[in-house]
Amino acid sequence: MIAASLTAGARPAAATSDPDRLLLSLAELWGNIAFFDPRLAQKNDWDASALAAIPNVEAATSPAAFVNAIAGMLATLNDPLTRVVASPQPPPSTGGDGLALSTPDAQTAVLTIDAAALPGADSPAVQSRATSLARTLESKTTVIVDLRQTDAESSDSADNVAMLFEATQLEASLARGKIQLPEYRQRYYNGLTNTFLPVGENYTGGFIVDDGTVVSGTANPHERVAFVVNARAVLPDIAIALAKAHQAVIFSDGPPPALDGGDAGALQMDDGVTAQFRVAEYLEVADASFVQALPAGNDFAARIADWLDHHSSPVPSFQPAPAGVTLPMEAGPAGLPDEPHRILAVFRIFNAIRYFFPYRDLMHEDWPAATMRAFREVRAANDEASYIRAIRRYYALIHDGHGVVQGEAVEKLYGGAIPCVSRYLHGEIVVTNLVDPVACSAAGVRVGDVVTAINGVPSRQALAAQRPFANGSTPQGVARNLVAAYATSIFAGPPGSTIAVTFRHVGSQKTFTARFRRREVFVREERSGPGVRVLPGNVGYVDLNRLEAGDVDAMFAKLASTRAIIFDDRGYPRGTAWPIAPRLTRANDVRAALFDQLIVSAPYIREGDEFPKQSFRSFYQMLPQATGARYLAPTVTLIDERTLSQAEHTGLFFEAAGRTRFVGTPTAGANGDVTSFGVPGGLTLAFSGQGVRHVDGRQLQRIGLTPDVRSEPGAADVAAGHDVVLEAGLREALQLSNAGRPGSAAALRQLRVMERAEFVSSAKSLREAVTLQRAEQANLGKSLPGATGTQALTIASLSSDKPTARNYISNGQRIDASAYRGKAVHIFGMIQTTNAAQGGACWARVDGPNGPTALDNMLDRMVYGTSGWRPFSIVLKVPVDATSIFAGLLLFGQGKVDVSHVTIEVVPADMPATGLM
Repeated sequence: MIAASLTAGARPAAATSDPDRLLLSLAELWGNIAFFDPRLAQKNDWDASALAAIPNVEAATSPAAFVNAIAGMLATLNDPLTRVVASPQPPPSTGGDGLALSTPDAQTAVLTIDAAALPGADSPAVQSRATSLARTLESKTTVIVDLRQTDAESSDSADNVAMLFEATQLEASLARGKIQLPEYRQRYYNGLTNTFLPVGENYTGGFIVDDGTVVSGTANPHERVAFVVNARAVLPDIAIALAKAHQAVIFSDGPPPALDGGDAGALQMDDGVTAQFRVAEYLEVADASFVQALPAGNDFAARIADWLDHHSSPVPSFQPAPAGVTLPMEAGPAGLPDEPHRILAVFRIFNAIRYFFPYRDLMHEDWPAATMRAFREVRAANDEASYIRAIRRYYALIHDGHGVVQGEAVEKLYGGAIPCVSRYLHGEIVVTNLVDPVACSAAGVRVGDVVTAINGVPSRQALAAQRPFANGSTPQGVARNLVAAYATSIFAGPPGSTIAVTFRHVGSQKTFTARFRRREVFVREERSGPGVRVLPGNVGYVDLNRLEAGDVDAMFAKLASTRAIIFDDRGYPRGTAWPIAPRLTRANDVRAALFDQLIVSAPYIREGDEFPKQSFRSFYQMLPQATGARYLAPTVTLIDERTLSQAEHTGLFFEAAGRTRFVGTPTAGANGDVTSFGVPGGLTLAFSGQGVRHVDGRQLQRIGLTPDVRSEPGAADVAAGHDVVLEAGLREALQLSNAGRPGSAAALRQLRVMERAEFVSSAKSLREAVTLQRAEQANLGKSLPGATGTQALTIASLSSDKPTARNYISNGQRIDASAYRGKAVHIFGMIQTTNAAQGGACWARVDGPNGPTALDNMLDRMVYGTSGWRPFSIVLKVPVDATSIFAGLLLFGQGKVDVSHVTIEVVPADMPATGLM
């Protein structure tokens, strides 16, 4: 069967002079074919076809030129079913129905079908005529169906021929007994399969196979059937089925038609162009044996009858269709792509989001209009930076906290940050953590300081200027990304570049400006005090940012007798919701969250500016079975804008299990396992690949978890170490556990005293650490005070003249840890880089029996470009069970890194450690 199964409502013809509207049409067609042509699952040259068509479409100045550009792209598929088709025209009124029956003799009938003249199988006249013809055919012993056509097949003619047989008695009148029609397959997707990770259970793609319809034949038991075709014939499924079942012979008058049955979609594009494209194919493929040459002679019916008298019906040879694979959307090399590749990047983003983003209906954006703006912006891009800005602006319109744009160029342009972390609190940018206390102390920056300007631009203006490039599901999520240590931050820039940040201390209107050299920063904010403890009032506290899954049993044992537990979810948990939540309820088989898995099995054909609603398979995620004693006292969960993704899912688990009370401010509002794809220029784009909701069906994406009790710190609270959210959480926990008013008031007073003491102690420790680190920096490249056991190390240079698959290379040597156990080691020397645009560094690591225990790869102080010799210093703690120490070099991208006079020594155990862990 060849049927135009998908059509679109008429779309207004655009002026051909508008290249962006024409490109949008091309993008739709390209995506429809890329994801749903089953034959493209076996090869991947479709990008090249689009790249060749894009400049032709941009240059089109007439409808004919646009048609030629589209036709050229489709022709590369070499599929007669996929082509530009003429606009549907009503068949000429000939007074006939396209059916003619002749009976050369009493036992022979010839049914001639003019596909172009068929009015449609749903016509009552055709139904009546076909019923009459079927009765005639059933009475004959030789039936010949002449399908030869004068005109080329069209979508309408193909559909009409197929329906003529399927919707009337003609099909049954040609078959003896039960006959199964050919099976078809078409592409389907459960979300977008991740280009960069192994395909897992969350996102899969493959083929759906439609069972072939079984026809109950009514033909004369002695009936012989023949079909006559030519290159323009429309071959119905019953012809293939009967030939395969040894009940019919297919004769071809000249070259045969392609045996390429399947369903087709028809997309009405701009400028009045209609493109037809394949969406299904036969599950089995026949070779040339499916036809016989038409016997020579004038009377073709007599020739066929004679051939049937002297030959047995051959059985065509069928083979399974080739296996399919998901087409990759790879990032390609870094750098500014040429214009067609930049346009192709927009094609990919447009189609990935319209098909596979489960929150498409929450975007509240005119996605086609945004796509046309993106065409203009990437076309105007004249360097890598402007291209990435255009892609980021376009991609930010999906409004997804997982919607990040990553890649080598992004890291080069935006991978550097300032040595402190900020939050957006009560309309102010407030410093909440010092990543490099020495640099911050030297600049006079303190926790609680308010940022007032960046490079002389007032902070509100800086935020407004950057906001169009920052993806985020909610206003609080966008604000989080604007002030954090990410590429979308107002502080971001090339690593090694300088930035001037203006601050003011709390309670002062006087400002001061600090100049920092940006460095790569990865921050997992650590709160002071034990991660698991009992607060005043006998309320447990658990910092989910630090709790490991292996420590959950010990945590419950320690807090078993508390009156309530506060779970601090203001960060990113370590997968502990799964072992914790089942123990917060008496029930088993608890529904924890409602998932919406996107199912895409046919192209989305736009009606005007709207796409059809997406289809989902919704299912409940269940809590695992509890593996320990239950904790049934009340719980409180602390949340804020840093609560994202798995942290929000943790909140869903606790909500479903123990009806936890949320305290704080709304969360980021982005949940659903991440998937990703690549676009030209070495860029990788990620997004939430499946929908997640509260177990009762309430929306989470673009809303977040909302607090039952709202509490937000201000700059003065941060500066004083006053955790108002924890205090509000304790108040709520005491109330939920029916603590008396006097006892609650006393517990809150004790908490404030405890917090103040911890803050003073932490500040003192910080000052001491800064003093020691300054001493270390003063001796950078030299032995530290109190050092012993100095030994030279030999580390080879590292160089690369081409990008690597992992974006970095490294070397190293192993050092026996026996002599250093229970101590601290200092590894130092001189380092230089040559043409290392992405940076080089020395690295060192301490391993224990269970893996690494300490690591410093100098990511916060890498050396860039051509640097000249400079000192470096690494200090690591060596536990008593350490097995090995490793030291070596790292090189990101291309260039060279050298070291000299590398030395290891033992230093006092209280020497501050450097690095990540």
